[in-house]
Amino acid sequence: MASTINQEHAVAFPYQGAWGHARPLINLSARLVQMKTGVTVTLLASDMLHARAKIALARSFGLGEEVYARRVRLVSVGGGAATNVDTIDECFTSFWEKLDAEKEIVCAASGECLAALPKSDVAVIDDASREFDQDILLDEQLDIRALPTLWTEKLGGRGEARAKLEQEVARTGRTYQKIAVEFPVPRDIGLKLFPDVTLESCDGVFLVTMEPYESTAVTALREWYAETGRPAGLCRLLLPSGTHAVEHEQKQSEESMEIQEFLDAMLRTARNKSLLYILLGSISWPVMTPEKLWVFLDVVMKRNIPFILNRASRMAVIPDEARGKVKAYGKDLLILWSFHADQPTNVVNVADVLQVGYELLEVRTGHGLHPILRNGRKPVGTIDALQAEAREVLAKAYGADGVEKRRRLQVLRTAVLSEWEEGGSATRDVAAFLESL
Repeated sequence: MASTINQEHAVAFPYQGAWGHARPLINLSARLVQMKTGVTVTLLASDMLHARAKIALARSFGLGEEVYARRVRLVSVGGGAATNVDTIDECFTSFWEKLDAEKEIVCAASGECLAALPKSDVAVIDDASREFDQDILLDEQLDIRALPTLWTEKLGGRGEARAKLEQEVARTGRTYQKIAVEFPVPRDIGLKLFPDVTLESCDGVFLVTMEPYESTAVTALREWYAETGRPAGLCRLLLPSGTHAVEHEQKQSEESMEIQEFLDAMLRTARNKSLLYILLGSISWPVMTPEKLWVFLDVVMKRNIPFILNRASRMAVIPDEARGKVKAYGKDLLILWSFHADQPTNVVNVADVLQVGYELLEVRTGHGLHPILRNGRKPVGTIDALQAEAREVLAKAYGADGVEKRRRLQVLRTAVLSEWEEGGSATRDVAAFLESL
């Protein structure tokens, strides 16, 4: 049986093996227990994320904050090295049933038995996972908060579902949530902009974005949720700030000392604003055309530009201290190579709307070589075309145009950092969420 002690219990679960989906929830879980006494978070993760999540979570707590750290219960649901959504969903469902029944749970990675807690007041889930949503959305006593990556047709997405759902509510008298979990969603188009069951039926949403970065989109989603009396709050992509943040980050890379020495050398010998940090994310990599990456790097090396290439691994990391020095040294300009999902829309926002970076177009393949509607350009996609584009982009980035883009980026950075200050939008929205528990 669960303890009868009056405490608020939240469950958080990130999407399978994608680190970019897990990290916001890890950092948000730490912030929740730091902001309100009495809140306990059960943070569920797959086996392949558990070890890294444990280190990442420790980075958010400092000396004297052990009491906070103990109120985030990191638990592996199993799954081994599986990245298949169905496998992870099955593991999650088993743990969810135990939590919902107020039973003790056992971490699949460590074997640790965690005491039963009262049934959770809220579930915060990453919206890229859809199968297990049906298990929790049917619980009308539970507050569901999503971290969305997908959009409704009303906001420029692939389909409008809410109106159809409301029609079914009026016709059948059944609840919105029960109808929503049965609503047909295309399963074969991947992470595109299409209607998602969770967004339609959850009780609120956290936006892992920054209002200064995409204020129009944030405002539109807030207004859409307000139509049904649901909150849409910001939690921004939090960065750990505990006293052990750097120490624990360095544990995630066997090459941290080598990277540190390289960056120190660059600070002593290279010119300001020169070091290039190259990262293609935890999943994306040009598998079909890897030669295009090497061609781009060849142009970089011919210009004698020092760079760090984050390894082609789902778990590739660079220590925060190293990242900090890269930032201080001038890695504050974005050169973007988009692959799929939300990347193309982010590229448009960075390169065309905010004008704080550059987009590589000649890296495109397949359908990406069709004419681009927003600028009329038709990529060629050849090695020669990419070499010419790389030379042009790098010349601009290290010239007057790059100086102007860096100026805009620093203005944006200042606005973004203010969101977690006292009275900032992220602080305000997360505090309101905690107050609602």
